[in-house]
Amino acid sequence: MRTVKFGDPDIEVINFDDVTSGERVLEFHYREPSTPRNAFAAIIIPDGGDWSQARLSIDPSLKEVSANLVRALINFSENLVLEESALGETNDIYDNPLDGTH
Repeated sequence: MRTVKFGDPDIEVINFDDVTSGERVLEFHYREPSTPRNAFAAIIIPDGGDWSQARLSIDPSLKEVSANLVRALINFSENLVLEESALGETNDIYDNPLDGTH
């Protein structure tokens, strides 16, 4: 789990592999006491997929999300996946997330 700053407030990032679906998930939670701890967004990479198949899911109860925040979430997620792949910290389906090779 990491806490990152994309503006205000801080955002907690939870990075995990969903054992029930096999998907790689990066969840984003606001870290404000007045805000519920539910994820407001998630980047999901399907089982056996690569970065080119990543999807962004936004909590439907939100009225809107700034385009700058969406861009920051996507850039952060892509960089994290690439960094982990370079370090060999994830399983082999993420070895080269840009071109889908294993």
